Amino acid sequence: MKASVLKAVLMFALALSMTTYAATIAHWNFEDGVDGQPFTPEGQPAGSGGSADLVAGYLARGWDSYWGPGFSSDTISGSLGMRNADHHQDGYCDHPDMQEWFSPTWTIECTVKLVDGVHNNWWQTFIGKDGSAEQSDPESVFYLQKTWDNYFRINFRTDFGERYIATSEYQMEENKWYGIAATSDGSMLRLFVNNYTDGTGWFEAANLQMGENDNSLALCICNWTFGRGWYSGGFVDHIDGYMDDIRFSDEALTPDQFITQIPEPATMLLLGLGALVSVRKRK
Repeated sequence: MKASVLKAVLMFALALSMTTYAATIAHWNFEDGVDGQPFTPEGQPAGSGGSADLVAGYLARGWDSYWGPGFSSDTISGSLGMRNADHHQDGYCDHPDMQEWFSPTWTIECTVKLVDGVHNNWWQTFIGKDGSAEQSDPESVFYLQKTWDNYFRINFRTDFGERYIATSEYQMEENKWYGIAATSDGSMLRLFVNNYTDGTGWFEAANLQMGENDNSLALCICNWTFGRGWYSGGFVDHIDGYMDDIRFSDEALTPDQFITQIPEPATMLLLGLGALVSVRKRK
């Protein structure tokens, strides 16, 4: 009985692990650092330090101790996250595989807590890209952000050259943790939000029916950015807050598949072992 229960728990954890990461391109959970330490400590070569993603080891870099983010124990999950302080720190990934990644279907998600820039109505970008698809276009090919009046927003350009924007009617507040996920199945653009602090659960905050042309994410061979945006050649819309669980997938996931919604396999295994101990005690 004991062996069969443990085997079932292990098989479930394995299946969950395969489901969770089947479509994952990159996932940063920032658990590989030290609380309070910059991604690139003072005195180290610029851009040399960072946090490795869990799939291929792509580095989310910090430029230096001033412009780059640091590790922080203020997080909604695990023991560490990323601190982007005072509207001047951001992480970035410059690995060629990520720079060149684009897909007809995708999900891009993260968890965020802002500590400034909400009450004073600043644009802030959570995930962006450092460039446009054409020189004549001043906007980046991708923004997952909040607007100046604190609504959640997804703004991206397709490979066909069209731009789609979906904005929520739900406003962000300071000092609250949110899960945010933007998805595209090639025809429908969706934006999901989960207010963890208030316990709302996942809900669809915005959606937009796209046209019949190629709605793949536009190819721009440039860096992905975490905690700021890009506009007309400049670095803009830095956050002041915390981020965690940044994940890119090549499928349009549903809320039950979002990384912030599913416990890690190790957690499920511990829960299963706890259940086994409970069964043993009852016997």
